[in-house]
Amino acid sequence: MCESAVEAGVPAEGTAAAFSASMPAAYARVYGESEVVEHAAIVGRRALQPAHVELWRSLPTGGSVLCVVADDHPGFLSMVSAVLYLHELDVVTAQIYCRKRNDGVAEAVDFFWVRPVQHAVHQGEPEIASIKRVLGELVVRQACPDPIAPRKRTVEGEALPLARVFFETGPLRAGNYVLVVEALDFPGLLMSVARVLHRQKLDVLASDIRTEGTRVHDRFTVADTLGEPLSPDRLAAIRAAVVVALRAGMEEP
Repeated sequence: MCESAVEAGVPAEGTAAAFSASMPAAYARVYGESEVVEHAAIVGRRALQPAHVELWRSLPTGGSVLCVVADDHPGFLSMVSAVLYLHELDVVTAQIYCRKRNDGVAEAVDFFWVRPVQHAVHQGEPEIASIKRVLGELVVRQACPDPIAPRKRTVEGEALPLARVFFETGPLRAGNYVLVVEALDFPGLLMSVARVLHRQKLDVLASDIRTEGTRVHDRFTVADTLGEPLSPDRLAAIRAAVVVALRAGMEEP
């Protein structure tokens, strides 16, 4: 968990002064008045959203600084890192803060200096909107687990598999690789899949993260990091590695 400001004496929400007072002391040592005003406005635009992601600075080197705002909880930083990785953004550095709002909620206000990995193209607002959407879905997914649902589901008497992992056949015929992951949700699922794809030396070109009840239906368009075609044996190895990671995650208490 990150350092938290003391709530006592914090003025009413909605002003830059209130925002600065609610932040830890380390924040005030880094940022000046004009920057605090900008950050307070970003945090205010979160409103009731589960997570908010906004571009704060574009860097002359081609990278950017993203501000991520959400309720703080264990594993949130790993969740953000996974989402950025899936969008082919490399985190160069990060500043992690946590403020205590007047309603008592601990709110993460994090800044990430990112740059596109390899030859990925930074998409600007559409990419940031995608990061925000995926992160918001994951925050909601983690905050609203099914506390009593058994690990095995049945529909009309038929058992649903714990996990299905496969490559869509249509794109394969065109030389494209779309990996589909259908599984019971668990904390860290996205990070587990992202790590497997990284170890398999794959770039994620696009992702579609969806939750359907207590199950996830995620799609990842991937490619070999060197641009080589993926052989049937390699496709099978990728699928098997993802299945192993999912089973390990679902078996954890």
